[in-house]
Amino acid sequence: MIYLKGNKVNQSNLFPLKGLVFYAPLNEASGTVYDIHGGVSSAGSGGLTYAQGGVIDQSILFSDSGGYVSMGDPTHLKLSTFTFSAWVYRTDTSPPHAVATIFSRYNYTGGSSNISYRFAVTNDKAQIAVRQSGTVLAAATGTTSLSATTWYHIVASHEVGGDIEIFVNSVSEASSSAVASIQYPTGQNVYIGSLQNTNLGSSPDFEFDGRIEQMCMWNRRLKQFEIDILYNSGNGTPYPLYYT
Repeated sequence: MIYLKGNKVNQSNLFPLKGLVFYAPLNEASGTVYDIHGGVSSAGSGGLTYAQGGVIDQSILFSDSGGYVSMGDPTHLKLSTFTFSAWVYRTDTSPPHAVATIFSRYNYTGGSSNISYRFAVTNDKAQIAVRQSGTVLAAATGTTSLSATTWYHIVASHEVGGDIEIFVNSVSEASSSAVASIQYPTGQNVYIGSLQNTNLGSSPDFEFDGRIEQMCMWNRRLKQFEIDILYNSGNGTPYPLYYT
């Protein structure tokens, strides 16, 4: 039986989310933010506004002056092959930095050597960046300029021996080779809405300014038809919490 937010739903209207390892709906009314699939939770910072409108459910509004959630150092998010998905809504297209971070495992020390992965809006474009070995980075940057006050569905995937790829509203916009596993240095935390900056005493930096909801990661590369279902012509598809 499949359940969604505590209620039984019609299984024929959903699809199996095989390999789901992280699910943060970001629909909380206040306080703690939950990864309700992986079992991780964390109190949000003071720069969050809860219970904002979203595509599927409520969302959280992140401020680019201190809005973030630190999820600690969860081992189940140290992945080499994965897909990331989230709905994002920018409220400011003139942020203090060219990079507005959606989700990251990246301890910034003034360079890129301590990045594992970062999903962000970079110069108004959706981007995935990962570190595969040493200081060698692989990245894919979309072509759509993400306007303010508009919801976008962002999907990014990385497959060892395959591609790193970015999708905006279910359309593949860029890809590049991803031949190696991702490196995971010590001292990194997973952040929603920012990245960790050791130069600032491990404080958040490069924050996102806008709303985020329905954030997920899988330990496999989703297929195009699955991404199409998640996007659902801009209406979104509710995610089941779990399935048996």
